[in-house]
Amino acid sequence: MSPVNIVLMGPPGSGKGTQAVQLAAALGCEHLSTGALLRAEITAGTPFGEAVAGVVAAGELIPDELVDELVLPRARAAAAAAGYLLDGYPRSLPQAKALLEAEIPPDRVIALDAPAPVLVDRILRRARVEGRADDTPEVIEHRLRVFAESTRPVLDLFAERGLLCTVAATGPPDTVASSILDQLPRKDRLR
Repeated sequence: MSPVNIVLMGPPGSGKGTQAVQLAAALGCEHLSTGALLRAEITAGTPFGEAVAGVVAAGELIPDELVDELVLPRARAAAAAAGYLLDGYPRSLPQAKALLEAEIPPDRVIALDAPAPVLVDRILRRARVEGRADDTPEVIEHRLRVFAESTRPVLDLFAERGLLCTVAATGPPDTVASSILDQLPRKDRLR
């Protein structure tokens, strides 16, 4: 079976991380979470991590060139093996164009959709459980605004390319995962 390259998109709290783990396992591809990669760099105190720590804490988007530098080499390596599932990338039009122009464009882009009150509740619960200091009500509101302003145009670009499928992300995780798998081309579901 050939590698499958999937982009999973959605606002903060839409369940990207939960779904990405399940889908990567089901499809046999590598899960690349931009948030996890950034947090690992920050925790490790790398020069890259130090450069982006303040931006992450403020809920802002990391400059496109830096995110491309972090994600694209890992995506290329994954695409050459079993494929990738990108979680949190791309988040801007320049990032989306960089991915489309790379030799590893996505086979499908899945957009998770949920109402704002559901998203805020999920993020606040996650913050309490995981002790994530960057998930404050102010930062959550800001992230949702940033998503609407910066990432929605990315969804439009993928829709224009015929790559986008939207899935309701309000049900139980297994139901959402099943809905996502139903949106993938048959060859991708039979890994």
